[in-house]
Amino acid sequence: MLPLQVVQCNEMGVPLKCGAMARMAHAMGYMALLLAPCVARGQTEPTGAARENTAEPSNAGATASEAPPTKQECIQAHVQTQVSQRDNHLTVAREQARVCASQTCPGMVVSDCGRWLNSLDQRIPSVVFEVRVNGEPGPDVLVFVDNQPVVGWTDGEALPLDPGEHEFRFESPPFEPIVQTVLLAEGARYRVVEAHFTSAPPPVDPAPVAAVAPMSAPSHAPPPPALERPVPVSVYPLLGVAGLGAAGFAVFGLIANAKLSDLEERCQPNCTDAEVQPLKTSRVVADVSLGVGVASLVAAGVVYLVRPERPGAPAVGLAPLPGGAGSYVSGSF
Repeated sequence: MLPLQVVQCNEMGVPLKCGAMARMAHAMGYMALLLAPCVARGQTEPTGAARENTAEPSNAGATASEAPPTKQECIQAHVQTQVSQRDNHLTVAREQARVCASQTCPGMVVSDCGRWLNSLDQRIPSVVFEVRVNGEPGPDVLVFVDNQPVVGWTDGEALPLDPGEHEFRFESPPFEPIVQTVLLAEGARYRVVEAHFTSAPPPVDPAPVAAVAPMSAPSHAPPPPALERPVPVSVYPLLGVAGLGAAGFAVFGLIANAKLSDLEERCQPNCTDAEVQPLKTSRVVADVSLGVGVASLVAAGVVYLVRPERPGAPAVGLAPLPGGAGSYVSGSF
């Protein structure tokens, strides 16, 4: 196919600057296949109503006439299909291709239009809508594409659109409209466009504030004296006796061991009572010292644990009084 170009035609639509082959093709009804001549008297660009027909529809687009197209209509649709594809109006191009793909059109026109129709079906992007109001389907929501209302979007069918950027607006009073801008690429079919309307949660009543009890006036009485448990004086002598008992046990125990070793070397087993008596005496003294030390330690622990509580040392300070301040002394005397 030759590229489209603007040519001048006469009143019969025949190009003025064409060779014999072109005039013969026009006479046979195939001029559009060679030079894509003007649709109406010397123009290849659509004007007036033709431009309006190429505007992007809000739904599937205009439908072909039920009556079979004439040869002139076939040629015009063939040309318009190429023009619309060049201008990236693929949805209009597909509708025109459906017209010129009719079996009543010339064979070469049908061949071209059929091939274009298959290609356009794959190239045209489409969208489907998923609209919910508070989590439920919203069939009453109004949908607009590029400021044009979409009728029958709740049928669930995909909406074909031309490639490029499109503005989608969803309206469901009393909610604020939702506006989205989506860029559709060629071949992007069944693109899901979502819109979710959600009601604002009900206002939450503020928690009641607990009443704060008024602060009582500061007491003017002096603070009570602190109680103490001092260490009794008798604990210290008892601990001293316990230390002496431990020391006596150690000393006399060592003396008894030394005497025992001496007797074993000199007279065992024929030692006399006089020789053994010092050993026995040392052992008795060691045992008594141990008993006295343990008893004193136990007594000191008991006295310390059962010591009574007594008021602490006298406290001196200042306390606020009505009309001024005063000093105080507390304690036990």
